[in-house]
Parts: sequence; structure tokens; C-alpha cells
Amino acid sequence: MPDFVMLGHAHPHPLAEEARLPDNRRVGFPVPPGGVPSYGAFKVPPTAGGGRPAPELVYVRQAIDPLTGQLEDLNQHPNLLQILVSGGFRAQHYVDYAADGWVKADCEQLALELPRTLPAYSILAPPDFYPIVKQQDVLDWWRQSVPPDVASFLFLDGTGPIPPEPLSDCRLTANISFRSPITWGKSTPIFDSSDDTYPTIVSAFGAGKAEPTMLRVFNDGRVSPLGDGASGLFAPGWDISRAEDEDENSNGTILHLAGYGGSSPFLEDIRLCSAQSAFWPAMEPDTARLYEPGSYPSVTPIPQRLLGWDGLEAPLLSKTARCFTTLLTRTMFAARYREVSVSISRE
Repeated sequence: MPDFVMLGHAHPHPLAEEARLPDNRRVGFPVPPGGVPSYGAFKVPPTAGGGRPAPELVYVRQAIDPLTGQLEDLNQHPNLLQILVSGGFRAQHYVDYAADGWVKADCEQLALELPRTLPAYSILAPPDFYPIVKQQDVLDWWRQSVPPDVASFLFLDGTGPIPPEPLSDCRLTANISFRSPITWGKSTPIFDSSDDTYPTIVSAFGAGKAEPTMLRVFNDGRVSPLGDGASGLFAPGWDISRAEDEDENSNGTILHLAGYGGSSPFLEDIRLCSAQSAFWPAMEPDTARLYEPGSYPSVTPIPQRLLGWDGLEAPLLSKTARCFTTLLTRTMFAARYREVSVSISRE
């Protein structure tokens, strides 16, 4: 049996950065009026078929002054939600290094023996707070061991709980918007829309740039870059999401995997999913108890001593028996990306 070889390399970079042009001007987008703010984020509706042409939730609480180019923190306004609904301002964009793409190997020496090579779908996923926990493990726990009172609060999509399937169980074609040029003005899709099973690589930005390190591993708890360790699809997804586009092999549109359906930046996903009873328990800690009481009880809490990784304080009980909590609509993970410390360890 051949040795199993992994390539490992850490390439640190900020969790997110303010998007700027080469001349240092800020990159933003006009927030339209009549939007629907969701917990302080701007919500982009899906297409009729359920695809996401843009991030589901966008952080828009840093407005760009049209004259000075400086940022105005809208979080300081008492009528924050009304400002978001009214729109009419440019919001700062952020770069978060999450993306999708493709990898294809070609070898001239083997061209006769292997005349055709197929691409692998590549996902640059947001960071995983619990990298040793595979999504397949969560699915097995959800099906076999989760208590009924806990199951009723997990993985809700509006109609009830749905299975937290891993990416390896997902049966959608890869991103059909990726194309390869054939001649000038003509191109062909990288992925075949009729194929719903692809090899998938799930990794972090910058991985593989150092000298390869041979690791002879067997079930040693290392992070898996394979599909069973990544999340599948729902609300709208973590490692990957889905979009809807015209399919040249059919007479209509089809759903396909895409890396731009999650929140922008992904810190908005961390903020909201952590507050909602760790919507992705394989990915992030449960911080529901830090916020005002609501419909999301704390079901997978982390120890009290680990609180503060996100810069938020635990609820404060005053001498008059009043409890002060953080308002979810006013937390600012995206604007405080330099302060968020990801340090949840295995215990």
C-alpha cells in the first residue's frame, strides 16, 4: 500500500481587510433603500430557484464619507436599523480570502496513456474553530445520539431541522461559471453540469507554498482537506454555498456549488451563527448566552473561561439584579477584525 502524503504549510494573514484600490481609495458599494436588515447585516435575497448570486448577509455598518473617504461607524447611531433600511450610502467592502476555484494537472509525458484529465474543485474556506471535528462526525451524532430537546433547536431552515450533511454527500455540480478559453472570444465550462460528483480540495489561503513536507499519517487527528470534513449546504452554507446560472447543456438554469453565497466578510457568519446556538457546531463555539434572551438557547456552550475570544464580555449582573447583555444587532466582528482572536483549543 502506498504511503499517504499530505502537504502542510501555514501562511498567516488577517482574518479580513478593508478593500482598497491600488491607489488606496476605499472600495464600497451603494446600499439600496428598502433593504431588509437581519441582525444588523444587509440581507441579499436568493434567486427563485434558491441560488445565491451574492453573499446572503453583508456587513454595511461602516459608511464611506463621499467627501473625505473616511469611515463613519453607523453603530454609534441610536436609529441604526432605520439607517440600514433607508440605505442611500456607500458601505465599506472587506476582503476575507474565502473563495472557490479549480485545479487541473497536465503531464506531457503521460498524454498518450492519459489523454484526458479532469479538474478538481478547490475551496478556500473560512477558518474552522474545531478543525479536528469532521462534518461527517456531526451528521453521525445528529442522527444517532443528539437528545431530542437539543435536536429541535439545531439546523433549522424555517420548516424544521435538516440534516447537517458533509460536502461529500452533496450532489450538485461544481461552479459552472468557471470557463477555459478555446479561441479568441470562445470558451468552454471547466465543469460539466451533468456531473454532480467531483474530487474536492478544501484548504486555506496560501497553503502549499513552502517546501513539501512528507507526513506519514494514519488517523492521527490532523485536519482533513477532503469533502467528508467540510460542510455541505444550508442557510446558505459555511465552507461552500450554491448559486443558480444559465446552463448551456439545458434550456434553463441549474443550481451549482459556488463560494460567494456565504456572508461578506465571513466574520458575519461567525457573529450570527455563534449567537444562534452555534448553528454550525463543527465550526464555531456557541455564544448565545452572551446576547439578549431570544429564541436561541445555548445548546452547545463553551466553558466560561474561554469566553472573550470574540472580544465580547459575558452578561453582567448588577447589584440591583439587572442583567446587562450585548445587543446582537450592534456587535461588530467585521470592523474589529484585528481584535478577534481565534484560539479555541481541544480539551
